[in-house]
Amino acid sequence: MVYAFIANRVSNKMAHIYDRPGTKKKIARELGMVGATLDDIEKCVIDLKKSLSENEHTFFEKLPGRIAEEKKRFSSHEDKKKEILSDKDTQGRERGFITRHIIRPISLYMIGRKIKSQAAVIEALEKRPKDVFSEEQRELIGRIEEIDTKKHTKDYAGAIGEKIVLKELQKLSDDFHVLCDITLEHPDYISYGGGARNLKSAQIDFVVVGKTGVFVIEVKNWTSKSVENSLEGFTPHEQVDRAGLLMYIRLKNIVRDGVDVKKLLVPLKDNIPYLPEYKHVLVVRPSNLNNFIMTQKESLSYETVNKIVKRI
Repeated sequence: MVYAFIANRVSNKMAHIYDRPGTKKKIARELGMVGATLDDIEKCVIDLKKSLSENEHTFFEKLPGRIAEEKKRFSSHEDKKKEILSDKDTQGRERGFITRHIIRPISLYMIGRKIKSQAAVIEALEKRPKDVFSEEQRELIGRIEEIDTKKHTKDYAGAIGEKIVLKELQKLSDDFHVLCDITLEHPDYISYGGGARNLKSAQIDFVVVGKTGVFVIEVKNWTSKSVENSLEGFTPHEQVDRAGLLMYIRLKNIVRDGVDVKKLLVPLKDNIPYLPEYKHVLVVRPSNLNNFIMTQKESLSYETVNKIVKRI
């Protein structure tokens, strides 16, 4: 699978970047903002809050005049009611009966409803103006709350982590290729963990390919509590270990002698420990990531690198 090249290469020393981080795409899709970056989302909510503030200022600035207009409408309805009550029957007996017993009661009922409704509007504007404003701005407020809620999710924290790591990976030289959001699928289940947790697919945050090898990278921007909970079940170490195994199998179909896949776990908060039971999963800080990648022994030719990138 070949991914579209999307990076702005400001110099010939910048790494090749393919596709976009997966969590960011997921968040943008869920917010109906396909293609948006995290910066776009941040700007969007700032602009929405600015609009809400401006609307609130305008609402309360015009409130006295609006109340006055509503009271005029109320008076108009009251006058109409008096007119209906004072209207005299000047037509024949049959017409007078219809007016008194059908037309007038219906007219009084309808105008009574208008008076009651108008009184409620005036009362709300005078006593609960903030509630009125909130109701009128319900759609805008709901959109702001939707984005703010999304910003406090694990996914959003993950997207921020991926953004930080991608910013670092972009600093690699153009000898390196950074593939974002890679999903690997195997036609059959593969034995893993003694057969207790066989695997068939895996999602990888980043795959870096260069002369120094192939690096499978999983980013975690978790709280310490989340890390603690994960160590009792499906750990980040197992996640990247499984992904690395699938990548190794995929590469055996591309490079005859296979490729040594390096499995890297990158915690943003420096709160994920190295686990001896996953001895091939290395825990690397974002600030050390590029140095680790660049200082490995060169093991792949330029031709092999390009072949892998085109076929992953």
